[in-house]
Amino acid sequence: MNDLEDLVREELRARAEAADAEHPAEPAAALLGAMDRRIRAARLRRRWTAAALSGAAIAAAVTLPLALLSPGVPPSIRSVRPSEHGTVPLSDPALTPPGWTPLTYRDAQISVPSSWVVQGPLGSVCGATTHGGVLFGRVYRPGLSGCQLSAGLVPPTTVFVSPLRQMPRRAPIQRINGIPVTRLPNLRGTLSYLVPSLRVQVTAVGPEARQVIGTLTRSPRAVALAPGRAFAVPSGWRWHHFGGINFAAPGAWRVQRTSSWDNCFSRPVRSGVLTLSTATEFGCHGGLASLSGLARDWAPVDGMAVGAGRVAADAATPGQYWRCIHVHGVRACIPHEGVSIGAYLELIMKLPGRHVPTVIDIGLAGTGATTRTILDSIRPN
Repeated sequence: MNDLEDLVREELRARAEAADAEHPAEPAAALLGAMDRRIRAARLRRRWTAAALSGAAIAAAVTLPLALLSPGVPPSIRSVRPSEHGTVPLSDPALTPPGWTPLTYRDAQISVPSSWVVQGPLGSVCGATTHGGVLFGRVYRPGLSGCQLSAGLVPPTTVFVSPLRQMPRRAPIQRINGIPVTRLPNLRGTLSYLVPSLRVQVTAVGPEARQVIGTLTRSPRAVALAPGRAFAVPSGWRWHHFGGINFAAPGAWRVQRTSSWDNCFSRPVRSGVLTLSTATEFGCHGGLASLSGLARDWAPVDGMAVGAGRVAADAATPGQYWRCIHVHGVRACIPHEGVSIGAYLELIMKLPGRHVPTVIDIGLAGTGATTRTILDSIRPN
């Protein structure tokens, strides 16, 4: 009890004694008892008020750091926050510098200058005249397909991204943009990391090696296929019914209906376009064209294509799948060729009552939230 309470008690005691003298029928003890009960009630109210203020202070202490993590903070901090969709972390487009292109390999994404050459497991960067090169599906070796990195026969900076064959024996002790990694011993000045959560090994050698490694993030494909609750469809999206499925897509996308599938570059997805194709004819009539092999050719797009005919099914190499998932009770498989350099996520759905599967290609641009939301919205008619 503090000094103020003592003063109040003494004042009330004096008044009680005076009242007792004036009204003998009402004992002072009863008045003092009532006074004690009021003091106890006041003390409890003060304690509850202090607890509420303490809770408010704690809430403010939590809210302030969250406010400091609003857009504009460094990507390395922003990428480790839980996403707005719950426990599914998103890809971080802010890690891609201007003039660079994000490239997806399995669950990982790195970014390189758009003019760099990019090759798959059977390709080579020997003799390339660009300032950098990327080899997907290849583990770094000092001798590369008969040409030496030190002999100037390959680009000054070369990056290798390959599947992680086995998990490291020790737990990762470092993080790149919030992603746990294990640094491998230097080999001729290389930067090499095992990334268990993304199931890849990333190695870079050359003057821009550190800058490329610094763009590492999870791929939009990994966001789309990650476990977790479904993403809610935004209010501005539109629902579509085609090819035996119902699905939602951004309302700003232009809808194109066609009977052809693919184009001369064998890429059915166009940026900002939802293509609904009966896929009865091949879309290229002048002969297949080859891509230049530069990073900009593999830039992910933000569109979608649905093919509901034989041509789309034949192009999807049925039976050769990387993995299969279930979408609202329907089996959807991802082809092997969709694993390497991913501009879009391809799904092959075998729907009841349809003779050929429906092929769905969803662009992998941005954080992966759009891809995930579309995938979560798909359901059979």
